Amino acid sequence: MQAQREELPEEVRAGCPRCRTRLEAVAVGEVKQRECPKYAGVWLDVKTMEKICADPARQTAVLGIPRPPPELASGDFETTIRYVPCPVCKNLMNRVCFASHSRVIVDICKGHGT
Repeated sequence: MQAQREELPEEVRAGCPRCRTRLEAVAVGEVKQRECPKYAGVWLDVKTMEKICADPARQTAVLGIPRPPPELASGDFETTIRYVPCPVCKNLMNRVCFASHSRVIVDICKGHGT
């Protein structure tokens, strides 16, 4: 069963670490997250990410929400690896392979989120 997605009022004005577009606050079921409207990136704080990773049912509910793919112009994706700043502390985040073998790279600030 998929969770419902709803937009939330802005609490903090954080920018996307990749494109600097303001992240939109949304709730997917019980999970509050921030999304980049331009590239469909997601920012989760540390506690939220830990809850999602610990509960397979929550993973399915949150990650299974269908979203339209972003409208990308030719050349919008980066061709070189670039470290990006945390939207909270502005320090460069670490790039990590999510779940060790997934081939999905995520940017992580250990103090603030993924």
